[in-house]
Amino acid sequence: MLGDAAGAGDVLADPRFADRDAGDYRALPISPAIDNGGPAAGPTDFYGAPALVGPASDSGAIESQDARTGSRR
Repeated sequence: MLGDAAGAGDVLADPRFADRDAGDYRALPISPAIDNGGPAAGPTDFYGAPALVGPASDSGAIESQDARTGSRR
């Protein structure tokens, strides 16, 4: 909820999106969101790709499909 204090384990940082201005909200390889999410809400991400790639899910609705590059494929 907006206005709540950060809890233990919360990360408050620039998510390092690929191109926020153009609406590209994929996480860059240097994003603190990569492998820092909770349990995946389902088997796929926003785009229908696997929701778990790597040791943990990413924060947000889009899972980086290649943790080395942050790209969709």
